[in-house]
Amino acid sequence: MAVSNATNNSNARDMYEGRSAYQKRFPKKSIEFDTGYENSLFGKVDTLGNAVQINEGYLTFLSTKDDKGNFACINFMADAFNECRLVYEEQVNKKKINLASPFFKNKLTLYSGWKQHEVLLNDHINYVYRLFLDYTFSNYVGITDFDIFLEFFLKFIKEKDLPITRIGFFESIYNPINTSGLVLEIGIGDAGSDSVREKFINDPNYGLVSEPLASRGLRFDTQVPWRIIANIQSDNLKKFISPEKPKNKDFYLPIGFKLQDIFDKYYFKSYQNVNFNAFQEFKAAFRSFYNEYKIVFPKKNKLVIKNTSAIKLFNTSTDAYNNPCAIKNTFVFAEEINLEPDSKDEDLFFLDVYYNTRVVESKIEPSSALREFHKQNYRGLYLFETDRQKGIEKALSYINYNIGTLAYRSPSVKEINLTRQGNSDSM
Repeated sequence: MAVSNATNNSNARDMYEGRSAYQKRFPKKSIEFDTGYENSLFGKVDTLGNAVQINEGYLTFLSTKDDKGNFACINFMADAFNECRLVYEEQVNKKKINLASPFFKNKLTLYSGWKQHEVLLNDHINYVYRLFLDYTFSNYVGITDFDIFLEFFLKFIKEKDLPITRIGFFESIYNPINTSGLVLEIGIGDAGSDSVREKFINDPNYGLVSEPLASRGLRFDTQVPWRIIANIQSDNLKKFISPEKPKNKDFYLPIGFKLQDIFDKYYFKSYQNVNFNAFQEFKAAFRSFYNEYKIVFPKKNKLVIKNTSAIKLFNTSTDAYNNPCAIKNTFVFAEEINLEPDSKDEDLFFLDVYYNTRVVESKIEPSSALREFHKQNYRGLYLFETDRQKGIEKALSYINYNIGTLAYRSPSVKEINLTRQGNSDSM
């Protein structure tokens, strides 16, 4: 009988009780990794608190005839995992692996790995817009121009805690750890079901497979047990990050490297990718959101005074409303966006929108004076530059710098979910 039958669709009480029982029955071991509670930002934020993205040039694709696709991970993890595959084959040959298992067969088969952040970001933005339409149906206020739309939209993402900018996405829970390049998955299943996860952990091969992984700095994820994480703090992984005889020195770090060196070499800070093209995409997304909104909600009802003299005959507005001679019902259509694309006015307008969006995403509350100070500065940087593209990028850099890193905004996150994770990979 399963310890917990909770799923992501369970009610709050069943989920709490079920997940508590599951954690008690299956406490995290030193050979495991917890990306749900202790290390939710692992591989997505560097030791300084910057949201990061992997440099795809350092990915290695792994593919055998048994794999369910061509999957990638960071190069040193690929080296470690390939060794684990050889050990696994030896275990199979020695009949140590129970092949009656529904999860472990003759080969260590891959089902998933690195996922491209651009695709996930676009999917997320579409997801946000669908939620926004649902939200609008339930909270319809009658939006007649772009300014009112933006105010309502920012209220929505604040209430729902939904990121919409590139940096906001990479700092959030909506960015899966798969984008880090530190993940490979050797199974498939519903990770939201405790009973499914329990079956994998209870498999007689689970501990046997865990040992060669841990001895090479790789760990199973307690949240998704068939997911393998490269523990970049592990002493056992160091020989793969800085091998004695590297095939290509440019792809590895020298002996004695520090944790931040991994991020500096293999990743780039997400704000560095908020360039001119990203700003153009940001503008296009908001324009598209509004234009699509107008298709769904093209007009709103509005009561206007039809006969002012008739109004005076009544004591209350309700009485007047009930008199067809006094009030009439009309429609107001949503206005077009009165901003010329790629004009100076449009750039300045959307720099303001970007700043306000980042403030909402970051959950900070700058004073009115500080907001105005920032506004004057990023606008000034844009206007000072004769080159429009450079001006936009300087303004964006100023905004992102002054919003601050995740660790700066949330001191408790200075651990960045890395310092909690010890180096020991022993049982």
